[in-house]
Amino acid sequence: MIDTMFVALLVALAIGWWLGRYGVPRFSLPWIRPRSQQYLKGFTYLINEQSDAAVDSFLAQLDVNPKTLEMHIAIGTMLRRKGELDRAIRVHQNLLDSRALNAIEMSLAQLELARDFYSAGILDRVEGILCDMINRGARYKEEALHLLLDVYRDLQQWQEALDTANHLRKVSPSTAAVKGLSEAMGHYCCQLAEDALENNKTVEAEKHIANALSYDPCCARATILAASISIASEGDEAAKKTLYKIVEQDVSLFSEAVKVLSSLPLDETSMRVVKQAHQRYPSQSAFLYLYQATDALQGEEAAQRLSLDEVSTRPSLTALDTYLARQPVDKTNAEVRGVVRHTLQSILSRRDRYVCRNCGFRGSQMHWLCPKCKRWGEIRQRYGL
Repeated sequence: MIDTMFVALLVALAIGWWLGRYGVPRFSLPWIRPRSQQYLKGFTYLINEQSDAAVDSFLAQLDVNPKTLEMHIAIGTMLRRKGELDRAIRVHQNLLDSRALNAIEMSLAQLELARDFYSAGILDRVEGILCDMINRGARYKEEALHLLLDVYRDLQQWQEALDTANHLRKVSPSTAAVKGLSEAMGHYCCQLAEDALENNKTVEAEKHIANALSYDPCCARATILAASISIASEGDEAAKKTLYKIVEQDVSLFSEAVKVLSSLPLDETSMRVVKQAHQRYPSQSAFLYLYQATDALQGEEAAQRLSLDEVSTRPSLTALDTYLARQPVDKTNAEVRGVVRHTLQSILSRRDRYVCRNCGFRGSQMHWLCPKCKRWGEIRQRYGL
């Protein structure tokens, strides 16, 4: 459908350009000039649904000048979307080789060429083109910065991504863009903090975490990292208090905080906070924590009541399996319960636990950056049936 629309656009542009150049033809052969014959050949290709041959025919006849720039860009974009990257690169490189375009038009051709190379995965070429555009203060500087951010994200060059984002934040006039950028910058800092922790550079990691929270005060990931560090430096209670902040930052991500909280000693305060978070945004991690904490602090009977209430109020395969696991059985129904539990566990083991709120990607583990849509902080833990 998209290719058909592009071809239709191409036909309309070609007819308009042709009529503007040669006028309305008369019903006599002398008006058919050599170039006009080539255009008729191109139209014949289109009629016969030979779009590739039609594109080649039109490109062969198109001079590179400001009047034909839009058609060249449209053809190059169509080729890129079809996956014909070599041809798209040739179209846009041909524009750059011309001396008929002004500086703004050349910048547009550069940007399109960078997009071709990005689609082809040739990231070093993309970086070179975009850095040249940005350093020259080219007309499409903001678009170049956005694409350069994608390059550094794919290369996992987080400091370069952070520097580019700071540059973009200064030139981007859109409030929504700045907000989205601030969230991404928080994650860049978290990536730098995790790299520092892997190299036992705790002080450096703490600086990156502080920067993350300055860019995005609601960055739950940064708070979780801060709590992990404070376990060793300030103790369990300080770590717990840090984790509790996530309930107000973003309760939908408290399931990730529970993973750290589970490694700390149980107490009534933690149970109360997790229960409040679970009521606002149910999660598998929170329920399992509550069940284990209730069992340890209040006994098996209280834990079973908790799991039964959970099944009744928020139906969940995890809660049902947990409830059945501790139910007393006799010999007559032990086999039935075993089959039911085996079925539940088989379903749970194959079930994707996480889903992206933006694109619907599903996976078995948490990703702060969605592998499919490349959005930061959109994946959440699934819960329920």
